[in-house]
Amino acid sequence: MVNGKFGKDLPGAVQGKQVKDSEPHDLEVTVRQAGPSAIITTTLDGQPLYEWAGPVSSLSQHSDWKSTHGAFALGTVASDWVVSEVKVKRLGK
Repeated sequence: MVNGKFGKDLPGAVQGKQVKDSEPHDLEVTVRQAGPSAIITTTLDGQPLYEWAGPVSSLSQHSDWKSTHGAFALGTVASDWVVSEVKVKRLGK
């Protein structure tokens, strides 16, 4: 969440269904932190989807999600989605 708002409610967020079939798709999320600021960039199948930049202090997690402070959470509240693979890597400085 950003400033207490869900992603779909943020300015510039892509609206509507982006995945229109039941084939696997690649969602890439890159999080970069520079001091008190963060840049979060997302692509879907290599195409730009959304980018957010601002103070880390603006980011929060909904109270229904349980994780440690500073964690990045990925999930869905819809029953017709499945996450089949997650890859992570540390970006070089």
